[in-house]
Order: sequence, then C-alpha cells, then structure tokens
Amino acid sequence: MALWGRVLAAVPHSRLLLKSPVFEKGTLKEHVEGIIRQLAPDNQKLQAEMESEGRVILLGRTVTESEHLRSYLRMDVALDTFPYSGTTTTIECLLMGVPVVTKRQTGAKSVHASNVSASILMQAGLRELVGNSDDDFVKYSKAE
Repeated sequence: MALWGRVLAAVPHSRLLLKSPVFEKGTLKEHVEGIIRQLAPDNQKLQAEMESEGRVILLGRTVTESEHLRSYLRMDVALDTFPYSGTTTTIECLLMGVPVVTKRQTGAKSVHASNVSASILMQAGLRELVGNSDDDFVKYSKAE
C-alpha cells in the first residue's frame, strides 16, 4: 500500500478505489482507512487532500456481475497488487478498457503468483505497463 501512496502523491487529484466485501463492515473499513492515511506520513498536503477530497474510495460487494463490471468504468488505470498479482481482475480490467500497471518480481520473489499480470500484459503487447522497480511502477501509473 505504501507504493500506492506514492502514486497518489505523484498524481495530483487522483483517487484510489479499493473494492472488497470487507469494506461493508464499519470497524474494518475504519481500520483500512487508518492504514491508508499512513501511506504518506511525511506528505501533509496529501494527507489533507485524502481527508477533504475523498481521494480514497472503498466499495463493498456488488450484487450482479454487470454491476461489478461497471465499477471498472470509474477507473483510468488499475494498480496491480503484490506480492500476489492479479489474474481475473487483470483480465477484467483489460476487457473493460482499463490499463493495468504492474511490477515484475525478480529473484527469490519471482514466483508464478507474483508475475501473472506481467505475463498477461506482455502477451497482450502491453510491455510498457510492466515495471521492474517501485520507481517504474509510479512512473507508468502517471503516464498519459
């Protein structure tokens, strides 16, 4: 999540949308919001914007598949997860026209589960969305 915080700090007025049934529970939702507020502890401007501009959106469960797929229409770019990379979510994003930025894991961290999105993107001819470092991830996330 710290890397996602760097993306929020690097892209003015961007918003982070997270979707999970766990966000329907008040206590857990508040806990996650607290973690997110800690993403950029040295960036007071970002902290203030996150509070006042609703830069973090937490969505709960969607009832239908159609409603689930429509949630992708709220995104300009998807940030992959790690160390466990997306699979179904990555494919759904691409089908809905949402590019996915990922970070290739190397060395001891290089296992199948951590590089699925990188494999999907490279096979789709989208190598420019596959970074090799945290700095690449941030740079590719803000590319226009």
